[in-house]
Amino acid sequence: MTNTSTASQRQYGVELEFTGISQQAAVDAMNAAGISTERQSYNHRTCPMWKVVTDSSCGLEAVSPILQGEEGLRQIAKVCDALDAAGAQVNKQTGFHVHMNVDDFTIHHARKLVKLWVKFEDVFDTFQPQSRRKSTNCYCQSNLGHFGDLANGRTQAQCCQQAFEAIDRCDTMEDLGRLYPSRFMKLNIQAYFRHRTIEVRHHSGTLNAEKAVNWVRLLMEFYETAKTVKTIRVRPSNAEVGMVRHKWFFQRTNPVALRRFYTKRAKHLAREAA
Repeated sequence: MTNTSTASQRQYGVELEFTGISQQAAVDAMNAAGISTERQSYNHRTCPMWKVVTDSSCGLEAVSPILQGEEGLRQIAKVCDALDAAGAQVNKQTGFHVHMNVDDFTIHHARKLVKLWVKFEDVFDTFQPQSRRKSTNCYCQSNLGHFGDLANGRTQAQCCQQAFEAIDRCDTMEDLGRLYPSRFMKLNIQAYFRHRTIEVRHHSGTLNAEKAVNWVRLLMEFYETAKTVKTIRVRPSNAEVGMVRHKWFFQRTNPVALRRFYTKRAKHLAREAA
């Protein structure tokens, strides 16, 4: 596992979607690994222990309690390893969802978070397989693409400009919710009204502990940046996807180990797509 510091003590929760084994086998594997786990029917309740629930879109889902800091990351790694060893599998229908608590966010902070996301969504796309990019997946639609059809000649910069203008008109979280009324977005604002979180649904299904832990670390950094950064400029009109874009992104997301991990991953996925 990549060794990076976790400065943020922001609370979070995760949902690991998988298939390939029975619900009871998953519960047994997680309990055997020292993770207190219950078998439950599908629900949205926050529980004090992990739960394995059925999910109509993919099969099964391991849902965490409220987690925090390094101990939470260790639990995620243990769950991934236990499910993988038990024979669980992921496919294009599965995802890895992360809820970040935003009780400390004002609408000003939330606007900055959404702006950062739409500005750098194309960079986040390079960290994911083709099945999770743009609006390919109906369960994690593009927040940027919500503002225009990129396939019909509108540039990333034009969509970003339109998005910033719409976000700036939002005076409350309810306004942001109306801007993105579906929960099936890469950055899901609707989670705020149920859990006081803003959820990231972008990541493909994984039971790889390193991938899962680094994704949570990356989001921790991203959310803290949204809270502390003073201004966010609209995406330059000539800024195409590439290593220069990654450099700009990681100026906002500082740990060296994360930068190395995701630069390597983006290059690997680019070779796969070629």
